[in-house]
Amino acid sequence: NIGVYSRRALAAGARFVVAIEPAPENLTCLRRNLASEIAGGRLRIAETGLWNEEDSLTLIIDPHNSGGNSFITRNQEAYESTKIPVTTIDNLVRHLGIEQVGFIKMDIEASEQKALDGAQQTLARFRPRMAIAVEHTPDRLANALAVIDRAKSARADYHVTCGFCYVTKNNLILPEILYFS
Repeated sequence: NIGVYSRRALAAGARFVVAIEPAPENLTCLRRNLASEIAGGRLRIAETGLWNEEDSLTLIIDPHNSGGNSFITRNQEAYESTKIPVTTIDNLVRHLGIEQVGFIKMDIEASEQKALDGAQQTLARFRPRMAIAVEHTPDRLANALAVIDRAKSARADYHVTCGFCYVTKNNLILPEILYFS
């Protein structure tokens, strides 16, 4: 979105970070917030969305929360932007010549399943640890199970733990973030 997590990852010792952002207004903030990291060669911005194939999709803009922009979900006041390019994680890793993927943080507003479908080679090859948000769909449990299934289809040996959880009015505990190690 605007680089908060990227900066934390670099401060925690990441050698190189790829920040992926499709929304033009967020890209402006991201570039400004991480200008020294970009100039120092420790961060690269990929101006694209993540999906299961190369394509161009209409980005749905949330006028009240730029972190809520999505290719899938829409709130009542959202509006459609122009077409935005999307790519796969596998293609991005190949195109950028990335030799090691140690961690993937994904909070992409209901596109996580599609992005994981496009990351099968990367997951199988590098087995990166992951933190994946799963709270963006009406059926959070089904989404969480589908995200787990897609990650484990690449690497059956992933261990999954639940991060922050949401408790419904019926006392059902639903995950918001899944951690893969």
